[in-house]
Amino acid sequence: MITISDRSSCMRVPITMPPDMFEGLEALSLKARITGGRKLANTELVRSAVNVLLKSNIDISGCKNEEEVEERFLMAILSRPS
Repeated sequence: MITISDRSSCMRVPITMPPDMFEGLEALSLKARITGGRKLANTELVRSAVNVLLKSNIDISGCKNEEEVEERFLMAILSRPS
């Protein structure tokens, strides 16, 4: 988790996403709140997802576009035992 004092070392990275993806982030955030947690900021969800992906060591060698990268991520996640 990033604290207010840590924010000075962060880089601002504007991203674009289609409306359905944004709505999905909002829904995830709301789900946390209505199930006893708190409404999470979209930036917290995105940072968490990036951290998990970086720690997973998924090989994206040779990928040429976003769809290929997404496919590799999904294959890696879905092939792991529960």
